[in-house]
Amino acid sequence: MLGIDCHCHLEYMREPDKVVAEARKKMAGIVTSVAHPKQAEQMLALSEKNKDFVFVCLGLHPTEADYFCFGRNESGRESSDSQHHTEGDVEKYIEFIKSNKKKIVGIGEVGLDYHHIKEEEKIDLSKKVFLQMIELANELKKPLVIHCRNAMPDTLKILEAAKTPVMMHFFSGTVEELQTCLERGYYISFTTMTSKSKRYRKIAKKTPLDKILLETDAPWLDPDPSQDTKDKELTDAQRPLFSPYNLTNRPWFIYKTAEKLAKDRKLKKETILKKTTENAKKFFKI
Repeated sequence: MLGIDCHCHLEYMREPDKVVAEARKKMAGIVTSVAHPKQAEQMLALSEKNKDFVFVCLGLHPTEADYFCFGRNESGRESSDSQHHTEGDVEKYIEFIKSNKKKIVGIGEVGLDYHHIKEEEKIDLSKKVFLQMIELANELKKPLVIHCRNAMPDTLKILEAAKTPVMMHFFSGTVEELQTCLERGYYISFTTMTSKSKRYRKIAKKTPLDKILLETDAPWLDPDPSQDTKDKELTDAQRPLFSPYNLTNRPWFIYKTAEKLAKDRKLKKETILKKTTENAKKFFKI
């Protein structure tokens, strides 16, 4: 089997066990990045049941750091959780990650997001949490999975502190920023949206094949979302504050990206899948 989805969110898919069972028929492995601490134990348990196939990164997404410390989700709504989280809880989560270091393959996703986070106080907090996560990765000698949206200059500056391998998840920077990342030895990860975007494919074509990783960011970013439907079986009380359960992207859709990249490079799809699988195993040490 070839093909590793280097970044998705099994915790936000309905019946993740069934998703994993289906994925086993189609690909070599899945790396799921936990964005919020409340899903960490669930994903560690799923990985434990699928040690040869499901691999976990633990981190704190910048918008989730906002929710975690200020009691809001990324849309700005107040949290319905009765517990009031503080920055001290971030420290507790870091200790949780340390205690499970042998069960994870990376720290992520972590980074900066100036699309959703605009208030100066929250930006300062997200920078602080980002640096804490980089220091954690350095200490544990785990690679970093980076989220960056509308914040590339600050992201690259803070990443100067990183001493471990770096994967730029859903890279959307400029050609010049790509060159900076490549000069630093970073891996560049392309989502399923690359199959629909000439701009992303242009960036991918400028990226050496030995630095390319494939991802879906599933359940988001389905390149053909026409089948997405509202899940009316779930009540509001059963949905998380940010509910993606109606979304249909799945880990094996990395094949759609591989087909486009192969066409652009005049290579076979299997060549792209073989090399990106090798890259993923090297990056995550799996």
